[in-house]
Amino acid sequence: MKTDAINLVRQARSGEPTAARVPDIADEAKRDVVRAREDAVREQRNARHRLKVLPSCNAYAAAHSVACLFLASLHRLAFATYDVVLIGLT
Repeated sequence: MKTDAINLVRQARSGEPTAARVPDIADEAKRDVVRAREDAVREQRNARHRLKVLPSCNAYAAAHSVACLFLASLHRLAFATYDVVLIGLT
């Protein structure tokens, strides 16, 4: 919506006649989905870049690097699983 408003102001300043259409709820929902997808793709790309920065843990580095020792400790973690019962959702 912000870009729509900016475009309308630019056109009004230049003296061009503009027709403005107010999007209905369905159009706004579609725009929200597109924006959410763009955000998710951007976050996925950023996460991929962050993973590339992690060191490769070969045999020497695994024994000496703090980061590799930390990653190895994460792999050894075990989490308890719980059965979740949803009550009253009918």
